[in-house]
Amino acid sequence: MPTTTTTTEAAGTHGSEAAFAERPARTAGPRRAGIVLVLTALVLLGSIGRIVWGLQLGDTIRIVYGLFGLLLTAVLAATVRVTSPGDAQVVRFFGHYLGTSRRTGMSLLPPLTWSTKVSVRERELTTGQVEINDIDGDVVRARADITWRVADTARATFVVDDAEGFLRSRAETALRQVVAGLPREELSRGLADALSARVATAGLEVLSAEVSLLSPVPGTARVVAATLDRLAAEQLLELAPGRREALVAEVVAELRQ
Repeated sequence: MPTTTTTTEAAGTHGSEAAFAERPARTAGPRRAGIVLVLTALVLLGSIGRIVWGLQLGDTIRIVYGLFGLLLTAVLAATVRVTSPGDAQVVRFFGHYLGTSRRTGMSLLPPLTWSTKVSVRERELTTGQVEINDIDGDVVRARADITWRVADTARATFVVDDAEGFLRSRAETALRQVVAGLPREELSRGLADALSARVATAGLEVLSAEVSLLSPVPGTARVVAATLDRLAAEQLLELAPGRREALVAEVVAELRQ
């Protein structure tokens, strides 16, 4: 019985992941898209003519046909998409994922579908600066530069709300993990591996990761700054804007002499 339960749960999990895996959408190329555009223009002109003629003659049927033609024009025009290099179109039909079109230029989508543009270009991200105890127990400031891209447009669209925000939060978590657990010479490689594992389910690919800042936190400066903040809070000291940092630097310099 336990074996059967485990197998069923695993199958359900794989089925859910497969539902959000990118697959190609059925689209037509620029030639058919151009034909549809010409047809759309003809239907539009004919519909406007019917409406104007119907209004002049008081013919309700002609007006109705003209309005129907305008509706058909809108449906036809919505099937044509122009996609720039480095972008893809995630195609949906009443909320159901049909596939992804990676065609560039003009293309023709199935009628009554809706598409969302997703960038698949390489992008750069710099994490926020975090303070963490490194493997030796010292408090350090760390920051990382990440090169990434969307590899699976379906997962990047449906699994997370904001792919870049998701990557940023996972990158800072992974940065804390590797700085606390790995020696300095292994940080960048360890960060790339840890981050790749964290964002794969969202369809994101980490191309490179580098720890661009790793410096000790000066404890003396922190104590001086905290003291100044406490004095200011107790209204025993008034600090003009920007004066706090300058005063901290002066005190630290005096203490080091």
